Amino acid sequence: MHRSSSGGQSDATPSCFDAQLPIQMGSVHFDDESERPPPYERVQKDEEPCLGLKLDLEREIAISIISAPCVASTLEALDIAKQNSQAFQGWEFTSILEAGKDKCSSLRRRGLGTQLTDSEIQVIYMYTMQTADGNECSFYTRLNLALRLARGAEDLDGLYPLLKLLVGALQKLPPVTDVFFRGLITTRENFVAYEDAAEHHDTVVWRGVTSTTTNCGQLRDYISVKPEHTEPASASEVLNVGHSVSSTSSHDSQSLCRCVFVIKAVAYDISIFSAEEQEAEHIILPFTTFRVGGIADLHQGEHTPRAEATPYLVQLRQDVNFSTRLFENVFDEPLPPVELTEVEKWISTWMPTPSTMTRRAMQSEEQQPAVAEYFFRRAIREGKNDADPYLGLARIMLKQSQDRDALEILVDGRKQCGADSSEKLASLHLEYAEVLLWRLYPEATSVSERQHMLLEAHKTLDLALDCNSQAKMGSPKPSYADKIKSRTLCALGKAHRKYMNEPELAKRRFTDAIQYDETNATAHFQLGRLYEKVRNDTSMALEEYVMARKYATGSNLAVVCINSGVLLQRKRDYTGALEVYNAAIRADSDRADIYLNLGLLMQYGLNDRIKAKQNFETAINKCASFADAYFHHAMLLEEPPFEKFGMAAEEYRLAIHYNPSDEIARYRLGMLLWKKTVPTDIGGARSSLAEAVRLAMRSKRPNTDAMAALAALLVEDNQSLRDSIKARNLYLQLIELDGKNVPYRLGFAKVIDKDSQRPRTEFVELALSVRSADSAAPSASESALAAPFDALQLSPKATFDAPTDEDAVAAYKGVLDVDKSNVEAHCGLGSVWCRIAAASGHADHKESAVSSFHAALSIDSKYAAAYFGLAMLHTHFKETKKAIRMYRRGFDINDECNRSMNSTWHAFGDLLASSGAAYRADARDVFKKLCQANPDDTEAKRKLDEIPRDSLQRRIRGSIRSRLSKSGIRPSPNQAED
Repeated sequence: MHRSSSGGQSDATPSCFDAQLPIQMGSVHFDDESERPPPYERVQKDEEPCLGLKLDLEREIAISIISAPCVASTLEALDIAKQNSQAFQGWEFTSILEAGKDKCSSLRRRGLGTQLTDSEIQVIYMYTMQTADGNECSFYTRLNLALRLARGAEDLDGLYPLLKLLVGALQKLPPVTDVFFRGLITTRENFVAYEDAAEHHDTVVWRGVTSTTTNCGQLRDYISVKPEHTEPASASEVLNVGHSVSSTSSHDSQSLCRCVFVIKAVAYDISIFSAEEQEAEHIILPFTTFRVGGIADLHQGEHTPRAEATPYLVQLRQDVNFSTRLFENVFDEPLPPVELTEVEKWISTWMPTPSTMTRRAMQSEEQQPAVAEYFFRRAIREGKNDADPYLGLARIMLKQSQDRDALEILVDGRKQCGADSSEKLASLHLEYAEVLLWRLYPEATSVSERQHMLLEAHKTLDLALDCNSQAKMGSPKPSYADKIKSRTLCALGKAHRKYMNEPELAKRRFTDAIQYDETNATAHFQLGRLYEKVRNDTSMALEEYVMARKYATGSNLAVVCINSGVLLQRKRDYTGALEVYNAAIRADSDRADIYLNLGLLMQYGLNDRIKAKQNFETAINKCASFADAYFHHAMLLEEPPFEKFGMAAEEYRLAIHYNPSDEIARYRLGMLLWKKTVPTDIGGARSSLAEAVRLAMRSKRPNTDAMAALAALLVEDNQSLRDSIKARNLYLQLIELDGKNVPYRLGFAKVIDKDSQRPRTEFVELALSVRSADSAAPSASESALAAPFDALQLSPKATFDAPTDEDAVAAYKGVLDVDKSNVEAHCGLGSVWCRIAAASGHADHKESAVSSFHAALSIDSKYAAAYFGLAMLHTHFKETKKAIRMYRRGFDINDECNRSMNSTWHAFGDLLASSGAAYRADARDVFKKLCQANPDDTEAKRKLDEIPRDSLQRRIRGSIRSRLSKSGIRPSPNQAED
């Protein structure tokens, strides 16, 4: 139980609530009865008030506190108290001191408590804090116990620095003169002292630091109602205590008394410094004297035990306390007495009955759910036949996602409220069914459990309809019964539409719900959803959405506007969509999905990418974990005018972080890393695409885009035979899904083409390694992404057969069967026939290759790869001039010297270098170009150095001899040189 300034506990428990009692009992043992301090010493009106203490001693204590040395910190004051005061010996205050420091830092950040030092804030906070060990070990308990037991000033040695710090801090705060409240349970024996003082208009002294409150409603934690009827609360109704205390266990209920003290006094407001800021706590200084003005006994009923009765109302008025006594009076003039009839009015405004507790709970439900829960539970305990507290408590449990607890509460409510009014019982049935349908049913794992929940909910909704016989259709002002029946029919309709696939019956239910209550926005909205999703009737859906927007409020209105905007956006009514999205923002500006949809409207509808980006960023600011907002923001950053590929990649990674199962985000991230980022991240692209494929296959919804992209990347990167096998298996799965897809077939043919050129031993070794790894435990060194992907693609059942050239021919022909005008397939087929012809030397194979290349050129005369293929074919058959001519025609079309063209340039250079002196200069030019394009190409440098260099003189001599021979003159050996 938190330490509270507003309630009371037994007088025998050593806590701050004992400070107001005129005697101390229970926790302090006196061997000799004569040692027990008297309840108080009665004094005449002209005598000084006291409580078993002489005035000189009280003054001595006050002076000791005022004259105590100042300490540097709260820690120093606590160390002194621990060393010198028996009450604080052995007390560990490290954790409570740290909590005080945190409170001080919090106030400093908020700019509060500037009039106090850090040590003063800490000591006030520590006084109000309840420790984990219980109230008996708390700071305020030890301090007040020492104050109450002090028989002389020397008994408080060691506490004066601490008391000076506390009292000095309080007196820096502005004093408040007001009526304060305090509640407690005490024994009849101790209460007699107050009755005696009231009879003689005498005084009592409260020795300890006294906590009070200006809000009498705070006493609810200690005082509750146990009425004999359900009428509005009055001062004469019965109170009960919500918390039992050990010190009263030895007393029967007849010997206990409840007291509510109504105190006119000066106190200091410590609310912002308290551990419980909401309690409106005020502190009255120790050794304060009060005059007892009167006591009112509001108890009624001879058979009601005293402990279950309403409290005594005790009126107190402050006279003096030790600090003001030394300097000035508290009040310049005598205070007018507080009339008890006025006190009864104060009490009647907060004294809780089940009905008032329920009303108070409903008022606190939104802002103070803990307070509302307290009142609902109290109302259920005190008045068990009322449905409202059960409904309210269930609402709070549902907001806290405690669905099972809410269901149990509703079950208890249905049992207890069978005799309640029919519409209230219908409300309980309805809430019970809605928890089953919308909270627990989606979480159910087994089919049988779901069926049971569905049948139970349907049965309960039927009960709600049956017991609500007062509802009438078509009422201009629907009653409570009408509204409950309308909600019940709406819930039935939603169940028929969502779970039972009965759209016609659902439509009938929604229509009936609207007839019972035309203002039922949920029924209009659900009917609109039915028209939109099931019947695809956008016009009727929009009509119902308009009606729903007419009656919905708050977040419900925002939901309706969002759905309306999406529908209008699909109909290309961008202006109307913009209006409803703005209406959604006005209804609930904190919903991030509104800004997401508004951003999509700006991007794709109104083509305003700048505003789209602003809305996506607003959605992210509203909800930092909104994965869809990150995803669409990343897509926008990829496009002009932004093209910020690095930022887009980071946004995709955040989308994946907040939604790890988003395979589309992984696919787009992989494509971005592969195609757009500079430099490209092939490893990251492979991992991202592989995970996208794995997630899609796990959900049994293959992502063909991700599979095709991954296969193409594996073919392009092609680091090993393992990658080639993965790509081949991916293409096979894609062809199974869509056999008419040309890119899938063409990709598969390319993989087969490359694999047919590999040694057969590689396939055998890979198959053996995969099968042996499958039988052994998985290696811990494998990465988290690679391991599941390898297990998926390279299982022992994977295709490890080494393809042949004939398989490649068949694969390319399969592409041409689907698309005869596919240039790549013709060219690839020609390359395979070229390889076969080079190996066999058959003219038929050569002719097939030539035909395939010519077919490709007939479709696209600028297709350079076909010329390069013909050049390779002529090279194999030693047709050098034809080969050189084909190479040059191909390079006329595409003379790029990049990675993909590297092997073609090398083949052309090798052909020129081996074709005689006439082509050596051209060969040198080719290899020079390769060296310039790629300085790391050592092979090109080596070939360039191996080409013989012809001297200028040798070239001139050859030219002269050629001319002389043409003129018929045979030159002498030296003639050419002349």
